Order: sequence, then C-alpha cells, then structure tokens
Amino acid sequence: MGRHGVLVLVLLSLGLASGTRLCQWERVADDVRLVPKGYALDVDPFPGDGVFKGRVRVLMVACTEAINAVKLDIDPAVNILKQNVKIRPRQFDGKVPDHKDLVEPDQWTDTGNLTVTSVEVKENEKQCVLTLSGNLKKGEYYELFIQFEGVLGTDPSAGFYQTTYLDQNSGEKRWLVIMNLLDGKAPQVFPCFNRPEFKTYFLLSVAHKSEFHVLSSEPVSHSKLGSEGAWVRDYFMKIPSMSVGSLTIFESDFTQPNNYRQYSNPDGANDRARVGIWGRGDFVSALTQSQSLAPKVLSSLEAYLSYPYPLPELNLVALPGYISDKPIDGYGLQLFKESDLMNGDSFWLAYRLAKAMASQWLVHLSTPVNATSVGPALANFMALNVAMQLEQPVFNSYLSNLQSLLIEYSKPVPYSMVPLQKDNIVAFKTQLVFHMLEHCLGTETFKKSIHNFIKKREFKVYTDDDLWSAMTEQALADKRLLPGIQPKSVKQIVESWIVKDRLPLVTVTRHYNKSVTITQEPFLRSVDLLPPSNETDKPDLWWIPIVIVSEDKVKEYENISKIMSWLEPVPQQQISIKNKNFGMDHYLLFNPGSIGPFVVNYDNHNWFLLSQKVGTLPEKIRIQLLHDSMKLALSSKLSYITALNMTLFLRYEQAPAVWKTFYPLADQFRKLLDGTEAAKPFDLYLRGLITPVYDALGDEGSESSWKQEFRSQTKHLLWQAGFDPSIIEANDSYNLWMSVPDPDSGMLVSRSYLCSVFLWGSQKQWEFGLERVLNFPANRSQSERDFLFRTLAGCPQDPVRIRKILNITLLQNSSVFSESDKFKMINSIASSSIGYTTMFEFLKENWNALKESLSKNMWNLYVQLALGQFKSEAGLSKVTRLVEERKGQFGAAETDAIASIEKIKKEIKWGAMNLNAIKLWLNTTLDEKWTARRFTFNDSQSDSVSHSGPSKMIAVRGIDDERQH
Repeated sequence: MGRHGVLVLVLLSLGLASGTRLCQWERVADDVRLVPKGYALDVDPFPGDGVFKGRVRVLMVACTEAINAVKLDIDPAVNILKQNVKIRPRQFDGKVPDHKDLVEPDQWTDTGNLTVTSVEVKENEKQCVLTLSGNLKKGEYYELFIQFEGVLGTDPSAGFYQTTYLDQNSGEKRWLVIMNLLDGKAPQVFPCFNRPEFKTYFLLSVAHKSEFHVLSSEPVSHSKLGSEGAWVRDYFMKIPSMSVGSLTIFESDFTQPNNYRQYSNPDGANDRARVGIWGRGDFVSALTQSQSLAPKVLSSLEAYLSYPYPLPELNLVALPGYISDKPIDGYGLQLFKESDLMNGDSFWLAYRLAKAMASQWLVHLSTPVNATSVGPALANFMALNVAMQLEQPVFNSYLSNLQSLLIEYSKPVPYSMVPLQKDNIVAFKTQLVFHMLEHCLGTETFKKSIHNFIKKREFKVYTDDDLWSAMTEQALADKRLLPGIQPKSVKQIVESWIVKDRLPLVTVTRHYNKSVTITQEPFLRSVDLLPPSNETDKPDLWWIPIVIVSEDKVKEYENISKIMSWLEPVPQQQISIKNKNFGMDHYLLFNPGSIGPFVVNYDNHNWFLLSQKVGTLPEKIRIQLLHDSMKLALSSKLSYITALNMTLFLRYEQAPAVWKTFYPLADQFRKLLDGTEAAKPFDLYLRGLITPVYDALGDEGSESSWKQEFRSQTKHLLWQAGFDPSIIEANDSYNLWMSVPDPDSGMLVSRSYLCSVFLWGSQKQWEFGLERVLNFPANRSQSERDFLFRTLAGCPQDPVRIRKILNITLLQNSSVFSESDKFKMINSIASSSIGYTTMFEFLKENWNALKESLSKNMWNLYVQLALGQFKSEAGLSKVTRLVEERKGQFGAAETDAIASIEKIKKEIKWGAMNLNAIKLWLNTTLDEKWTARRFTFNDSQSDSVSHSGPSKMIAVRGIDDERQH
C-alpha cells in the first residue's frame, strides 16, 4: 500500500471519521473545549526585509456545548489582521483534504450566520480570544481563517528567523530562512492550539524567490509561479499527524553532494525513505561522508525499532553560523552545525546522525508530554548501538561516561558547581541504566519492548511510564522478570536509579570455600566531607543485578553471564550466595564488563588474586578492574598499594581503550599527590608507563581522529608528568599561527600542542593566546574558545602568568568574561599546587577588589579553592593566619573559610597515614629496571592494536637520569 496509502487509515484510527471519538484525545485536560483536527498554513517570508506574512486555516471540533469564543495561543509580537478573521461550519467526512479542496474565505457561502465579532490579544497570557456571534455545537466541525504578519528574528532563539552566509566563491551574501517551532515556539509564528497532544495533519505552502528552494517535512507536490515569475509558491504533500512544534522550514540556495538523495535501503525500493544532505555550495564537498552514511544509519534505526521511518524523506542540513551542539529538530528536517556533518571519524559521525534521527520516532512520531532525561537517553543508547553496528570504535564511551558520573555523584553536593549541566548528567546516567536493562532483560526482549512502545504510542503523546510499562509487559511475557523473585516492574528498577543523585558501591566479601556476601551503599568521595544528613532521609539504595563469573569462566563471560538474583534497595540488606567453587586459589568477578553503572569492591585476597591475573583477562574486564580499583583508592575505599599493584600490567598493555581509561584516573592520582613528596616519583612512574605508548603512536600525519585524540591525551599526561617530547613541534606550529595575517579566523594549531606551548613556551606566545581569547569572534565555535581559555589558564605553572589571567578575568575585563568563563578559569588554575598557591597570594593582595567584583557564588568558590587545597603544615599555617586576620570579613564564604582549615588538617592526617607507603611502593617499583613491550598502534578501527613480529623489549628512557636529579 505504501507509506501514504495508509495515511487516511491512520487518521481514521485517530477518530477523524468517528462521531463518537471526536474529542477522545488522550491526556487532554477536562477544560479543553475545542480540539484542532488540521492546519492549512501559508507563509511568505521576506528575507532581507526581515518580515513574514501568512494565513492559517484551522479545522477544529467543539467538545462541549455553549462555546461562544475561541482561544488560540499567540505571541504578542505576531500581528493578527483582525478584520480578516473568519469562521464557518464545516462538513467533514474524515478524509484529509488536499490543497485543491481549500476554499478562499471570500467565497465562503455556508457560514451559517456565524461571525467573529471581536478579536482580543491578551499579551500577558499570550493568547488571542475570538468572540463569536453565536454558540458552537458540540460534535460539529468548524473552519477558522486568520491572516497574520510578523518580524523575522535574527538568531535560532526565534521561532522564525533569517540569517546569512558568505559565499566563498563569489563573495556574495546569501540569505537563509529557518522556521523552528519546537520548545513551544509555534505561537511566535502563527495562532494555534499549542499543546503536544493535539496532533493533526498539516497542509503547508511557502512562497519564495525563484533562486531559492524550500525544505520541510514532506516533499513538494507542486509549485505555482507568481505573475512576474520572480516568486514561486511551493505546495507540500500532506504532512501526517504531528504536533505543531514538529513543523520546520528551511529556505536556501543549498545543494547536495553529487546532487542526489539516497534511499535508506540499498536497492532503492519505492517504499523506502530518501535521505538528503544539504550544504552551501562551497562546503558541500565536505559532506560526502554524511551522504554515504546517513541512509545506512536510518535503515539501521528502522531495523532496530522494527518500525519504518514514517515519512518519504529525511533532509539533513549543514547550517553555517549555527554553533549549538543540539540540532534544530523538525519532523523530516534537521539542521546541524556544519562541523557535525563534515567528513571525519566515521563512527562518531554515524553516532551523531543516529542520535539526531532517533528523535523522528521519539519526539515527532511519538511525542513526550514533558521533557525528561529518558527520551534523550534512549536516543543516545540507540545511536550507540547503531553506530557500533556500522563502524567499530576503538574507544567505547561507556566507562568514560561512568567515570564522569562518579566524579559528580561522589561530591558532597552533586551539581553544586555545574547546575546547568544537570540535565546532560542525568541523561548520561539514564543511558547507562538502559545499558544495564538490555543485559538484564536480554537484547531481544529489550528491542521488542521499544518496538511495542513506539507502536502503541504512534501519533500520540507519551510519558516515561508508557515506556516502563511496555518493557515490563515484554519482560513478563519472556519471563525475564519473575514475580516473587525479582522486581515487580521495570519502573521499580529504573526509579531506584534515575531519581537519585548518587551511584552505588557494591562490596563483595568472600568467605572462602563457603559463600559470598554482597552489600551496597552510596559511592561517596569522602564521608567526612558530606553535609550532615537528616535522620529521616531515606537512604540511597538501588536494585542491583547480581552477576558473578568464576575464574574458569571469565573468558566466556559475555556468553554465560546471567542474573543470579537481585540485591534489593533495603537498608542493611545483604545477600549470601553459596558455591563450592569459590576457593582460596581462584578469584571471582562481580558485574563483569560493568553491566551496571556502579563500582565493585572486594576483600583484600580477591583483589590480590585479580591483580595477579588482570593482564590475561579480556579487555573489558581489564578496563573494569583498573577503573574500579583506582576509583576506590581515590575515594579512600581501597588501599592505594592495591590500586597501584593493579596498574603494573600496563607495562605490557596493547589496547588503546585501556589506556584511555587509565589517563583520567592517573590525572586524579597526580592531583591527589600534587604538593606532596610522592608527587615526583609518581610522575616518574607515569613517564615510564606512558613514554613507550607515545613512541608507538609516532609522528602526526594523515590518520584517523581516534589516533589523533589518543596521541593528544598521551602527550597531555606526559607534559603534566614533567616530560614533553613535542615541544619543538609545538613551538613551530604555534609560531606559524602567530605569523598569519588574520589569526582570529581559526585556531591554526593542533589542540594537542597548546598545553605544551603555554607551559614551556615564551611569555609572548602565552600573551598571543590570551589575545585570541579576548578577540574571539562570536561566529566561531564557542567550545573552541572554551578549550583555548581553559588551557591558557590551567596549563601554565608560572605564577606571573596565573596572576595576569586572574587580574584580567576577575578585575579588569569582567564584562568580557561570563560567570561561566570565570568558573572554568579558576577551576582550571586550582587544579595544580602552583595554581591554588598563586590564587591564595592573589586573594591576600587583592582582597577588597575581589570581594567587590565577584558575585556571591564566585566569591564563595574562589575562597573554597584558594584556601582549601593545601596539604602541608606550612600551608595550614598560611591559611589559618589569613582566616584569623579576616575573621568576619568573608561574608557568605565564612563557613567555607573555616572549613578549609579542617580540610587541610585532614589532608595532613591522610598524608601521615598513606604517603610513606606510596613513596616506598613507587621507589621500589622504579628501582626494578623493568622494561616495556614495544607497542604498534595501527591506524585502523577494526584492528587498532597489534604486535608487529616478535615482541621486542625496550628500555624505558630517562627514568634513571631524572631520579639522579
């Protein structure tokens, strides 16, 4: 029957032809009196003039008696031509009309003596009220006609806006027009019923000059030339049932790679959607990879969901000047910043495409009632699955996301420093919960439940509970949840995870040759740093899937790991498992490959057994053990020596993903030891481990982005550890940037070189970087500016440079730098002992000026970071003296200032307990004359690491010489 052959049947199923179901719209409030059944919208934008005109016809049905007024949502900035507002009764048989069926209002003969007597715009309520000459009859259809006009905005915050780009070939300025109605913006463009549950058909026409063309949700069915031929009106095919926020329009002169749209399946069957990639003519050659990947991504999403893409076309646009990481998202039309669609790493390109395309099902076909973390998390989860099917990544982001979450959720007050990022953090956590659910329910059960959810909620709105119900029904049907033994529902599981601002720590204690005891608690950085708890607060506990693999089965863990049981979210609850195979000589592994997003601790002997075998285990297990042991030690939950022992296998580690896990943890260890006597030997140990990795990566060249990123991260940790193998290359590259006529046109140096230059380079080079931040153009990527600014602040270990950037940012040019800039800057500086020491001295010298210029929150943060980081008796003395001298002058930061003294005392106590053992371990290990295996990192995503010929042992360079100094 084809995609559009079912449209009438679908709309009939929504109740358009059934008199008994006219107003039975799900989740519509009781006070709804009118329900829209369709829109016919004509818009005429005039780019350059900055205005638009339009007409809208609304087909609606009365749901109650005695309706003598129509209330529509409208922004006061839109001007309704009141004299042209008309209404009439409408006979409607359920058949969706076409453009040719529309009758001009001046030809209406069947008005039934019904007129609009007044039009009142209520600006505070953003509504217009149309008072009628008579009452509307319950169950009857009516057609409303309104003409309107408005002003085109100048940026994406507007629902309808114009912008320009410069054609690099001709030097001409070209106009673009974008309509984006998501996030409640539809009333900024035309009067409507702006509720997501009101899903209706759309008839759309757009007028434009002949040198432009227009994209929207559906293809153009036909066009008409204006009387002089300069203007064209495009009439689009009927858009199936959707919320008004799903409508998007793009007017441009853009072209496509190879000038074609590709079908979403290889044979180009007529019933499959066509996918088009669009860009400006001088940029379109950079979009060939997207054009190749996009149809495959859409087809993979269709296969994953077992639900075909519901429209005949999907068009993706690379939009110049657009800088948001979030695409403009419409039904059948999505607009990205150019760098998101340009040729590059194929895995991440596929991921970005899949993440955006997933919203066609999760936002437009089915629409969330309220925005929560669940929809974005499910889109991320599906995108990762699809991207991994098409392109095997070297690095899996799962544990990287888990590390980031653990850092935030182990803080005394999560989100206190980054409240604006809370939504993203919660979405990442929810994505990891989906990963756990897929394993616990089984892949097929999980996929079936997503399909059932989409099928049941197609052309409707949904809540999170609709998804959990679909999963529960399928899990019970497939016996993946068993009543009385496991959680009763998926909602019961996920709510124990999503609503909490912590993650679990699971402790596995073995009673050898007898049993295993498993307990849970919140994973916290340090109990001493937590605010006092309310005794009435419910403890943070979770439903934990229990999956245990014994030593003899660990290499087959992906095929055999099954849920043995669940640890319930009950205070003091623990579970014991008896097994004769849990002997003294064999380790066991809990949560193999990090099935669930939590950290696992063991008794000391099991950790010892694991450390002896970790290098022989599968890659995901090596990553998990390295991550959990170091994270536990950093949180004082595990001996630092146990964690350091777990790093010894890295001498021979060949997998980039394991190193990627190690680098941020090693950086946290460095910060823990920074300013202590153990700092230098730890840096030497790091250099010994990492230098062979850097040697194996070789020089920069034409290679995949994963290898470029890996080299950058390797160099970053090496220079932090006091060794920079690329200082000459970095200086040469940076000096080329300094010599160009327009240095602000782009950052013409590899990001991996910036820290090297700002740390080891000249004052002139550093000043040049500062000028680039001060003069950074607004039309360039702000993430690039953020990186440059944070690197400029955090990399130098020179008090003179640190003082200068503090002075410029906090005292001299406060209007140039946002509160977010200042937050990032002082956090970057405070990450090193030289940085926070300089911040302390700067505070003493500029007390009054800083207190006056900084906001309350920034002042509190500055005091906290400048006073609370010291780890020595000398630092304690300095801080105590300042707190006493300025007693009563800290304002809202008084509590933080006093608390910093106690914090430093705890750091000194910690050092007395741990530093001698850490130094002894490091010095003993460095004395061992160990050698490292030569690595070979091939530039291939499918076989990124391999041995080249016989293993060759090489000496780790530079360690002995450094120790002598």
